[in-house]
Amino acid sequence: GQIKPQDVIDEKDFEHRLLESIQDGVYAVDLEGRLTYVNEAVVRRTELSREFLLGKKFEILIADQYKKLVQQNFDDRINGKVVTPYEISYTSPSGKLLWVELDTKAVYDNDQAIGIVAITHEITRRKHVENELRESEQRFRSLFEDHKAIMLLFDPGCGEIVDVNQAAVRFYGYTRERMRQMSIREINQLGPDEIAEEEALRKKENRDYFIFPHMLASGEIRIVEVHSTPINIQGRMLFFSIVHDITERRKAEESLTHYRVHLEELVRERTNTLEMKNEQLIREISQRKEAESEREKLIVELRGAIARIKALSGLLPICSACKRIRDDRGYWEQIEIYISEHSEADFSHSICPECSARIYPELENNT
Repeated sequence: GQIKPQDVIDEKDFEHRLLESIQDGVYAVDLEGRLTYVNEAVVRRTELSREFLLGKKFEILIADQYKKLVQQNFDDRINGKVVTPYEISYTSPSGKLLWVELDTKAVYDNDQAIGIVAITHEITRRKHVENELRESEQRFRSLFEDHKAIMLLFDPGCGEIVDVNQAAVRFYGYTRERMRQMSIREINQLGPDEIAEEEALRKKENRDYFIFPHMLASGEIRIVEVHSTPINIQGRMLFFSIVHDITERRKAEESLTHYRVHLEELVRERTNTLEMKNEQLIREISQRKEAESEREKLIVELRGAIARIKALSGLLPICSACKRIRDDRGYWEQIEIYISEHSEADFSHSICPECSARIYPELENNT
């Protein structure tokens, strides 16, 4: 199991293979600033050949704005000073922007510095993410500062107000510095239990906002509508809240509700009155109909009586001898028959004393 001499890897060959295979760029610079070594990663990133790079000044790998900084870094390293890694950029011949983190070490020979070894770790993707995040935060900051809506940033855990915009300063009446020292609980006048009730009501009504009473610096209580969303600011999870003052709207809604209730009460009272009058009118109409019916019946009876009276009124042609009456057809009828037909009178036949003496003298003589 012993390693044979021919199997031992040459140290220099191993170091060379290692340098050529790593992803980080490595290059060496002599005291004159000339490149004496570049690995494959440097060739790949710069899009320049090894033959072209060797012997050139190291500035060929550095963007103009960083050349003085890197030169100073090299000088400090040669002079034994400690230099921490830092970030620089480089634009390849094809126009591709690369960002690297540069770390340098001095190379010594018999305790004498003979050059610099630079190790570059590519951070282009990280820089893009950081730039995008920075731009996003800048856009948010610009929106936050300049917007006319009331905006607050606060820690949902401890309630600490982290920042407010100028609209919030104008609304609440505190200075910005004072509000940054306050807790959201000093503004929101609901206690923990009441906040829990509001949360339950918000879910029940399917709202995406809260309704809270907020106290201003003057002590005035304003009803506000709060729209909150979690947001990550520099690694800290905060609540970003937009606040709308709805005090006047709530007052108008309450007045409208009161007016509606009052109007409904008036409508009910008026409806009851109309129903009573309608019932009374129905009774009166019924009574009038009954009276009309009685009147019509009476009229019919009167008309019949009048007709009967008319039937016996005027001149009656009567025979002076037999006392029969001539009717409208020219026939002579006995007087009792004519009167019976033209009235409701009935006759009971009898004989008066004079007629009895005249017709039945024998009866009169016997008496």
